[in-house]
Amino acid sequence: MLNCIVVSVGMMLIGLLVGIYAWISGADIVSINDQYVYGPTALINAIILTFFLSFIFGTFWTIVQWFGFIIYSRFRPIRLRYYEINQS
Repeated sequence: MLNCIVVSVGMMLIGLLVGIYAWISGADIVSINDQYVYGPTALINAIILTFFLSFIFGTFWTIVQWFGFIIYSRFRPIRLRYYEINQS
């Protein structure tokens, strides 16, 4: 879940830039159902598409990491260290 959040935050900036560029310049960048959209609709659709794609990429990366941890744990033990913070 954390991977999906991190990927979505990073990709949201790209989606905002693409949406703003399509809104201001009227470029053929954002398309829905093979129809290019312009103006504020391009900005909204770019954000929605970016959120959807970031969830897909984040989920894929989480699965890849999960398999990596399984393979790594076959050769070496995985330990979690916890350091308590002294509050004084």
